[in-house]
Amino acid sequence: VEGDANIAIEGFVITGEGAAGPICSVRNINLVHFQNASNIRFQNNIVFGNNREPFCNDLMKINRSGSPYYPRKIRVLGNVFYNHPQVFGNDLIDSVRPGEIEISDNIFFSDLGVSAGQAHVTLKREVTGADVPPDAQNPRYTVNRNIFLNWEGDPGQPMLNFGEDGVETYELTDAVVENNLFVGNAANPLSAPIQVKGVRGVTVRANTIVGDFPSSAFGLLAGTTGLNPTVEDLFVYNNLFADPTGTMGQAFFSTFGSVNVGSIDLDYNLYWNAGNALPSSGDILPTDDVNRVVGDPQLEADQSGIVLPKWDTGLRRFESGSITIREEFERLVNAYGALGAGSAAIGAADPARSPADDILGRARDASPDLGAFEASS
Repeated sequence: VEGDANIAIEGFVITGEGAAGPICSVRNINLVHFQNASNIRFQNNIVFGNNREPFCNDLMKINRSGSPYYPRKIRVLGNVFYNHPQVFGNDLIDSVRPGEIEISDNIFFSDLGVSAGQAHVTLKREVTGADVPPDAQNPRYTVNRNIFLNWEGDPGQPMLNFGEDGVETYELTDAVVENNLFVGNAANPLSAPIQVKGVRGVTVRANTIVGDFPSSAFGLLAGTTGLNPTVEDLFVYNNLFADPTGTMGQAFFSTFGSVNVGSIDLDYNLYWNAGNALPSSGDILPTDDVNRVVGDPQLEADQSGIVLPKWDTGLRRFESGSITIREEFERLVNAYGALGAGSAAIGAADPARSPADDILGRARDASPDLGAFEASS
């Protein structure tokens, strides 16, 4: 279907886990694929396991073939995606040349016990020029109210990735990342929780990044590859960065390639390294944040015992006992993203740069909290 598909896909379990054949060796078939289609709602589905020949590609691919298509109003809402194929270059969601996309209220993780795949979510190579309609949505790309956890990908890759292909035009512009929870409960190294390449005009606000992330940068990594133009205009506001283990490392925000560091605005974020020193190397430091908060956010300090939201196809429930995706989502948020009494994050955000709601969709008050969770709600 090319153009307006007007399709909703809701309430399915989609898996290649039980397929016959050896473990993946060559990238091949996606589990879910939308191309050139607009007006798609993919909601309340469980998608996992794409690790047997010939099913060895992304769990979800969203793309366009070329002009004149402008895939828009694509909404990926309230799903669970897990277990990359064990072939490098695969994502849980890979979107190439999307027009407009919203990825909200989902859970992303991997639990194969091996280093497999690439990012949890990658968006890259936006539609440009005359193919962009005058009534294009603003922002065109939204990643909000999601949970990212249990990293098992390649050590040079992030959980959330913008840009990948090294093209000579900006890979993504006009994007917002807000109200997400990133949990560093695994010992596997990664590049950073959030990485951007060849982008401009990306806002990262009101996210909670908590746990032990052995990485090149504890918070963000920005740079260019190939023919990418200079990265510019990154806005990092009202986020919460906490390592309860006190091992945040030396780098908080690192860059590579061509980055206009002066155009990056870091303001009103919380930093906590269990009382230890904050990162002191890298191109952008916590001390560059004039209105920073350094204090204990009172988050759960031990993520090692997380019960992952894996689906039991026989019992038709999650391993935690939850029956619905929403129950699992709220369980994880309340266990690992909720601010405790006396949190330094409470009431410390800049209201002018705060989203209207929090990770659970609840309204924030006039003195909003830092991070994804609004305690007063």
